[in-house]
Amino acid sequence: MFDGVSNRADIEKHIPTIGHGAVLVTTTNSLGWWSAAHTIEVTAFSPAEAIACFADYAGIAVADLPAVAGSVTEIVDRLGRIPLAVSMSGLYFRNAEGQLSELLTDYFASLDALQDDLAIPAGYGRTAFAAIRYAVNNIGRGTNSPYKQAAKGVLYYGSLLAPELIPLNLIIPASAATTHVDVANMPRPVEIQKTLAHGVVSVLRTQTIAHRVVNPDDLGRSTLASDTIVIHPLVHEILRTSYLASLPAGQLQVAATTLINFLVPWLGSMRAEGKIFALEQLRVHAEALLAIVGNNEPLASYSLQHDRVFQFVKSGLLMELSACFASTARFDRSIVLASAATQLLLSMEGENAARTLAVKPLTDIAVDLSLEEAPAATVAAVGSQLVSLLSAESENTRVPSRKLAYEMADQALQMVTRTSVYRDFPSLKHIASSLESIAACNPERSTSVYGLLQRVNALAKRKNYVEVLAMIPHLRAIDESIYDQITFDALQVTAQLYVGEYDEALAGLDRLLAMQPPANHLALQIRAGLIKIAQGVHEVAGVTGSPTALRNSYPRRLQNRIEEITEILDLTDQQGSAPSLSTQSGTSPSSSTP
Repeated sequence: MFDGVSNRADIEKHIPTIGHGAVLVTTTNSLGWWSAAHTIEVTAFSPAEAIACFADYAGIAVADLPAVAGSVTEIVDRLGRIPLAVSMSGLYFRNAEGQLSELLTDYFASLDALQDDLAIPAGYGRTAFAAIRYAVNNIGRGTNSPYKQAAKGVLYYGSLLAPELIPLNLIIPASAATTHVDVANMPRPVEIQKTLAHGVVSVLRTQTIAHRVVNPDDLGRSTLASDTIVIHPLVHEILRTSYLASLPAGQLQVAATTLINFLVPWLGSMRAEGKIFALEQLRVHAEALLAIVGNNEPLASYSLQHDRVFQFVKSGLLMELSACFASTARFDRSIVLASAATQLLLSMEGENAARTLAVKPLTDIAVDLSLEEAPAATVAAVGSQLVSLLSAESENTRVPSRKLAYEMADQALQMVTRTSVYRDFPSLKHIASSLESIAACNPERSTSVYGLLQRVNALAKRKNYVEVLAMIPHLRAIDESIYDQITFDALQVTAQLYVGEYDEALAGLDRLLAMQPPANHLALQIRAGLIKIAQGVHEVAGVTGSPTALRNSYPRRLQNRIEEITEILDLTDQQGSAPSLSTQSGTSPSSSTP
């Protein structure tokens, strides 16, 4: 069953092609479905159904219904007995104070006013639109809560994200009446005051448009993204359509800028900390926001400064999403996003900071192409452009720009020399030489992650695994990424095998073999690590005193697990699918030049 589908293409790949049974799709779109599909039009309630629905949502007991039947009938008939409008109005009357007959006049007068100022898209009932907008406008009515405006901001800004699992710790500060955007100092994820969260949720409950859901990860652990609100998809869609139609020119860019300003550090933090469940949750919201931005581009802007800041934060979001997809081996999607970020940054003429930042997504493209084992000529085309950019940035007068260029040169160097095919390709040889020259200018190269890894590789070639083991703590200390920690785990197991620390090595190997890649994250690192370990097991198995298991069970277990992860990655690939700015919601924002 697929609920609330916009069009056929969204679910085509999920439709079973064999077997028995039925597929049920609910949609507001009546066009473009399969010719063999049987269409059942969901019409308005019957009078009895509408009365029963209203009574249920309004909290009217069956025994009390006869006394208010006239008023209820008037309400549901006035709403055209549209299910969504009936249920929303029932919630309103449940939360409003007063008798039904006393509230009718004001309620219908407000609905009439709301219906006049918005063109309703095809497929929507005018009364459903009006009922939802009325509920939002009257949120917190009858209370003295200081959180009414914050609750409205949550609903409207939240409508630009996905409807499911919107983190309160993100959306409440992001939708605040006044926010400050500083690209060089984006807000890190923090837990908001419980009083504020409870206050906003309490106001939302007065109209029951959104409800609170605590959503821990699949192991039951909570993160800053676990405390969420959920909005019904159709209500969410109507909120979004209404909100976008009401915005003055330039305000959508402000709202998008503010939301992206929070999403970028949230995505980066969850990825670095290995909180994959929260990362995927945020990725869905980021993609939803980018889709809205894309559908409305070019966005109107209040000023050149506002547009400038938006371009910077948007490029950051594109890079974070690219990293998310690359982490799960969806390289095609990752490259598209990184390419968009590169083009956006390089299109900002006269922006030295943008040109510097562009080396990051361009390097990411080279990494993705290499890991995807793209043709050498394709890697060389990107590598040539990257060398040109890195050469210029390595001579930048700003130390951070030079440092970034050095780091990216080392990272790209590893990728363009990763396979024998790349190492033997003439143009890649030249590119590798140029990258080495740039990276060699780094005064901190010997103590960087890449410098330490080069030393580790040199020691491993000489079979000096005692020193390799001694260096692993230094690697872990300067690179805490959960993805690289897997690489260090595999390196440690391999080294322990060679030095004869068999108990420790097999314990570590068992942990790696048992590790399940969450949402396919870590799969690349686990597979690469197991391949390295398998080579070590093959060499050590015949050594006198080595455990019998190294000759018997482990080679088979390693081979089976490597094949399982390869299958996961193959399936994933087939599906692959510093400026500052002050803004104040609802007014023409002011800006300052950094």
